[in-house]
Amino acid sequence: VMAPRKRSVVWSFFRAVDEKKVTCLLCLETVLHCGHTTNMLRHLRSKHLNEYSSAAASKDRRSVVADDNSQPMMINSEDYCDEQAASVSDADIASAINGILKAAEDHAGEVRVLERERELTEALMRAQQQEARALEQQRELLETLRRANTREASAEKVALETLRRCQEQEARSLQREREDLQRERVELQMEKERMQREREELECLRRDSGQERIDHLSNHHAFRL
Repeated sequence: VMAPRKRSVVWSFFRAVDEKKVTCLLCLETVLHCGHTTNMLRHLRSKHLNEYSSAAASKDRRSVVADDNSQPMMINSEDYCDEQAASVSDADIASAINGILKAAEDHAGEVRVLERERELTEALMRAQQQEARALEQQRELLETLRRANTREASAEKVALETLRRCQEQEARSLQREREDLQRERVELQMEKERMQREREELECLRRDSGQERIDHLSNHHAFRL
C-alpha cells in the first residue's frame, strides 16, 4: 500500500491562495504555484536565502533517512520532479538574480541622472532669471546715465559707470555659467541614452534566457511523458 504523500518542507513558508497561486508567509508576495514547487523554491532562493538553505538542509535529511530505510518505498513523483526542476534551473536562477541586480543598479543610476538633470534645469532657470534681472538693471543704469545732465556731479557719473561695468561683468559671468550648465545637461542626456540602450540589451538577453528556459521545460515535460 502506498504511504500518504508527505508534503514538501517548502510549504511551511507558503499558504495556498488557489490552485495556481500561493502567498509567501515571510514577505506576503504572491507566487505562481502551477502544480509544483519550483517557483516557490526560486522565490526562497532569491528573497529569503536563509530559509531556502534551511529547506534544502531539511530536504537533504529526508533523503538520508529514505536511503537508510530498508523497506521498499513509493517515490513521490511530484517532489522528485520539483527537486529535479530546481536543480536544473540553478543556472537560470543565478542568471535571473544577476539580471535583477543589474537592473536595480541601472535603475538607481537612472534615478541619479534624472535627479541631476532636474537640479541642472532648476539651476539653469535661476541663472536665466538672474541674467534677465542683470540686463534690466543695466538698461536702467544706461537710461539713468542718458538722462544725467552736465550739472550732475562727476562722482555720481563715475559711480554709475562703475556699477554698469560691474553689471556687465556679472552678466558675462552668468552667461558662462548658463553655457556650462547647458553643456553638462547635454552630457547627462547622452549618459541617459546610453543607459537606455544597455537596458534594452538586457531586456533582449532576458527574453532570450526566458525562451531557453521554456524550451528546456518543454523538453523535460516531454521526457516525463
